[in-house]
Amino acid sequence: MIRKLFLFSGGAFLVALVCLAGAAALVSNEVGTKGWNIGLIKDGDHLRIGKGEAGKPEPSTSKTIAWTGGDLLAVDLPADVVYTQGPAASVTITGPQSLVNRITLDNGRLSIADGPEHRESVNFTWGKDGFEARTSHQGARITVTAPNVKRFEMTGSGDLDLRGYDQPSIDISIAGSGSVHAVGRTQALKLNVSGSGSADLAALETKDADVSVNGSGDATIHATGNAKIDISGSGNVDLATKPAKIDTTISGSGTVDNGDDASDN
Repeated sequence: MIRKLFLFSGGAFLVALVCLAGAAALVSNEVGTKGWNIGLIKDGDHLRIGKGEAGKPEPSTSKTIAWTGGDLLAVDLPADVVYTQGPAASVTITGPQSLVNRITLDNGRLSIADGPEHRESVNFTWGKDGFEARTSHQGARITVTAPNVKRFEMTGSGDLDLRGYDQPSIDISIAGSGSVHAVGRTQALKLNVSGSGSADLAALETKDADVSVNGSGDATIHATGNAKIDISGSGNVDLATKPAKIDTTISGSGTVDNGDDASDN
């Protein structure tokens, strides 16, 4: 009886192997001639699988809106934002249509309104040329031109690029994991980094700087006059040039560095 069971199970196993081999041959033949596509789509809180080009990128669009801010530009959304100082104020938003339609500007604050979430997906293709995975993940890109912005707030995980800045003062605040890069000049810089964000201000020439880092964030500044630096946590401040005077307060494992042991008061 046991011998019969072994013979039966062995035969079934061989049949299964033959079936799998046949299926693989058919699939291989179809892949070689037609290719194979499948998409993994994220709609809100749900994941679903779609056949064919389900994971292809969402159509991109662009819209221009009026600048409604004064001296404040606040970024409260995950996007790449470029600010250029200039006389002709304008705001242009480019990206997936479902995302662009939800971006609003109110008194200088960019944010996302409630509505259908932007669909993200990955499309897997397997054909005669091999296997390929393409993501449709696309963020928004926002370009802002305005004449007199002096205060910049970054909340969340966005990126802010400041170009051609030339004002007597500038106030930059980062909360979260966002990053700010700036090129230009000013007389007085005030910088506050809270969280794990970063500020690359090596190309922003300033006379005096007041810098506060709370958390694990990092900053690079270019100050030639007085630099007041306060670090709480494991943050780091790099000095692109050595200021005339440095006042440093560190609570935690944070560091201040300009290559000349600048962490000494």
